[in-house]
Amino acid sequence: MLSVPETICNTSPLIALDNIGLLALLEGVYGHILVAEEVRDEFGSAFPDV
Repeated sequence: MLSVPETICNTSPLIALDNIGLLALLEGVYGHILVAEEVRDEFGSAFPDV
């Protein structure tokens, strides 16, 4: 299995994927995703528990 490094995400892809109901796709593709506290605050919604 291919090992994917940790991924850092900003707000734009989180909002876009959430708007189309595919936010969980990020973790499915990348595994562990790092999101800064400021990005979480700006996103404003709960992250899926995948």
